[in-house]
Amino acid sequence: MSMLEVLQEAAWLRKLNKRDETAFSRYYEIYAPKLYRHAFYRLSSKELAEDVVSDVFIKTWQFLSEPDKKITSIRAFLYRLANNLIIDIYRTRWRQPFPIDDVFEAKLSDLGAAARGTVNNLDFEIVLKNLEKISFEVRELLFWRYVDELSIEEISKITGKNRNAIYVAIHRGLKELKRLTEI
Repeated sequence: MSMLEVLQEAAWLRKLNKRDETAFSRYYEIYAPKLYRHAFYRLSSKELAEDVVSDVFIKTWQFLSEPDKKITSIRAFLYRLANNLIIDIYRTRWRQPFPIDDVFEAKLSDLGAAARGTVNNLDFEIVLKNLEKISFEVRELLFWRYVDELSIEEISKITGKNRNAIYVAIHRGLKELKRLTEI
């Protein structure tokens, strides 16, 4: 980001923290599709994904209504809320392994450069099968980093873990995935 973009983003965030509806709408337009994709991949349900996105923005507006509360990183804040809601759904409705299916395969071509670079070197079918063998927590980190294209810093804010721990977990997850695909 250029310095001008950083300053503009800071100005939008200040407006959002003052409950400016235009700023809120701007962030909704930017992040609602991304959060929907994030929730849909994890829940495999359009309805649940839509509910998660709605709840994220309702909770964001409620959070901003408290006078002493401020958001410092909107992206990390929204993803943390979404992640907590998804975890709540898993806890209350069912316990299933992370779904890897045709929807993921169809959407793979839309992923960012980081994900394409990782997957291009590996046989796609093997990667999909072996992703299911990796722990949910590590799989979540890999998706945030390579599908959602979140930075290590943003993932750190979402999870509450330090950046080094996130970096090491992602590195080990990729190493494990590579080891599983070579067998």
